[in-house]
Amino acid sequence: MAQSKKKWAALRPEIVESLLTAEYTEIQQCQHCRLKRSIIRCKDCIPKQLYCADCDILAHERKLHNRETDVKGFLQPLSPTTLVKVDNEGGQFHFEEKNCLLPLEVPEQMCQCATDSIEVSEGKRAILIGIDGRYNVSLPHFTCPKCLVSRTTSIPQLIKSGYWPATASCETLYKIDVFVSYDHMKLTAPGMSRQSFTSLLEQRTEFFGRNGKICADAFQRSFFEWRYCQFEIDQLCGLKVFDCPACSPFMLAVAVDGNRKMYRFKRGDEDHGLFKGVFVCEDEEVSEFVDYIHEKTKHVI
Repeated sequence: MAQSKKKWAALRPEIVESLLTAEYTEIQQCQHCRLKRSIIRCKDCIPKQLYCADCDILAHERKLHNRETDVKGFLQPLSPTTLVKVDNEGGQFHFEEKNCLLPLEVPEQMCQCATDSIEVSEGKRAILIGIDGRYNVSLPHFTCPKCLVSRTTSIPQLIKSGYWPATASCETLYKIDVFVSYDHMKLTAPGMSRQSFTSLLEQRTEFFGRNGKICADAFQRSFFEWRYCQFEIDQLCGLKVFDCPACSPFMLAVAVDGNRKMYRFKRGDEDHGLFKGVFVCEDEEVSEFVDYIHEKTKHVI
């Protein structure tokens, strides 16, 4: 421990200088066309991070990368919907907003035409929420240029591409990766609430130059639906994720509120839980068990 502290103490001045150097806005050439000045630095395009305005438009037309620009003399984050344009007359830079398409796989066999050129246009607007926060995107609309057959974005296509719909109309989408991260975090840090997690996502949204709120209740509802579907898949695969390895093959103890923090509230008849009989036994099973105990025991008055 002492040797590690000494090494870190000797390394700190170099690390501080490296952090300051990383924010230095040096005029450099575009690493793609090698002709114009670079004004965009993409954090997700390593090793070639530097782009001019034209190359940035070509490279990030359908990508939700985290970019930053130095046109004002310092690095500032850019939303995927923001473009940096150069005036032809004065050479000044200005910002323009555009609609960003959701990165999605092009559907196969959309029609009988023997063509690979499917036209992709902008559909309805949607909100995408991932581990890096919120994005404002447009759902792709696919059209065959030969027979003019068109197709909107479907839920199976979204799920295949790694997205989860929050509603049937797909106005809000979640990256499945954010559900996996939240699921792992709930196991390692059970005390973290959904409000704290969505607040973290909002902070990351602002950090990367975007804005917008994230509804914690809608996030939790969609997460529960995704988790239930995962449970159904585990059941089909024969996995028993709720069995205790130490109590197998015979359960020695049952604690309903031990690790899963399941609360039982009085609800209306129209609202039923998804995991029927998994956490809390059904009323019919409890009644049958009570009758069985009464038959096997003798009551003394």
